[in-house]
Amino acid sequence: MIKLLLLIALISVSSSYQTEEEALARIHTLQQTPFGRQILDSVMLQLETSDSLDRLIKTLEGLEDRYASDQKEDDATNRQFQDQCDVDIKSYDDDIAQTSFQQLQYEAKLEGDLFPNRAVQLGVEKAKIHQINEYQADLDELEKERVEQNEVYEQKLAEHREAARIIREAKAVISDNLIKPSLAEIKKKTGHIKINPQSLAFVQTSLKESIDKIRRNHKYTKSYAGLFKVLLTIASQSDSTADQGSVEQIIQLCQNLLDKIDNSSDLERFAEDKRVQAYIKHQHLLQRDINAAKSILADVQATLSRLNDQIDQINASLGNLEVRLNNIKDYRSQRYTECEEAAFEYKESRTQRDSHRQVVSDVIGLVNQHLRVLREALALRVAAGDNIQ
Repeated sequence: MIKLLLLIALISVSSSYQTEEEALARIHTLQQTPFGRQILDSVMLQLETSDSLDRLIKTLEGLEDRYASDQKEDDATNRQFQDQCDVDIKSYDDDIAQTSFQQLQYEAKLEGDLFPNRAVQLGVEKAKIHQINEYQADLDELEKERVEQNEVYEQKLAEHREAARIIREAKAVISDNLIKPSLAEIKKKTGHIKINPQSLAFVQTSLKESIDKIRRNHKYTKSYAGLFKVLLTIASQSDSTADQGSVEQIIQLCQNLLDKIDNSSDLERFAEDKRVQAYIKHQHLLQRDINAAKSILADVQATLSRLNDQIDQINASLGNLEVRLNNIKDYRSQRYTECEEAAFEYKESRTQRDSHRQVVSDVIGLVNQHLRVLREALALRVAAGDNIQ
């Protein structure tokens, strides 16, 4: 209340005019504005229609008070509105800060944890896939080698069997076609076992053909051709009249060759068994390594799947946060603009109301101090043809 009284006193002082010149200057200034002209016209009409100066002053003072009251009410309304603006904008700023912080947290989770972890897991996955491929290549090579070894083994056995067959047939032909001495030759002690000439010739021909065949077709037992040639030489040197010792030598040689072939076949079987055992052991180790690597790979890929799910979820959350952040910024901008426009309108309204109030205050001062000057100034307007509205 004291402040209001001081303000009114200051207005009264400022509205006092010491000289008529000052009063005329103020009247001229008031007449230049629409509102000042309107107030002066109202005063002139009031003076022409009523002799009560007190009523005029009370009317002007009432108008001045209403301006003060309206301004006070407007000040309170504006303060309340602007306070709410501050609250709303702070709330938006808090939301923006919190949303931005959530974004930073998610981005830190991605950049500091998930992305590096995924890169590590991808490296392990790549290494394990490469390792499995290498193991599988080794296993494929082992299988291929085993097939080749078995093919060689079967080929060797086939060549051994063929050589044995030839020797057995030769031995059988010789053994089954021997010519035993007659009883008279036995009594005279001049007879002995003889080889059937046709059978001997058959054996010689068969051996020659077999030697050629072995040299042409055998891949691993070409040495048998030399042994057969020795047998052929011995058989060729024996004729149908060879003594029993020669016959037995040929038969024994055949048996020796058969034994040699059997021993060689046994060695091949033994070697093949060892190769199969080594193959099975190597295959088991490779398969064990493959299974171990595949198990690790499965764990790594499961981890990658979980990491990718987490990354997708965070990216989705970041997308939602970005939308939310943009919306909050838009709402803040709209609210800020609304508040600024209201503040501008309030300022304009206050300026206009203060101006109108000052006009009323000046007119009150003129009526109180320079009524005669005011009357004359208004009369001059009417004389000049300016109608009072």
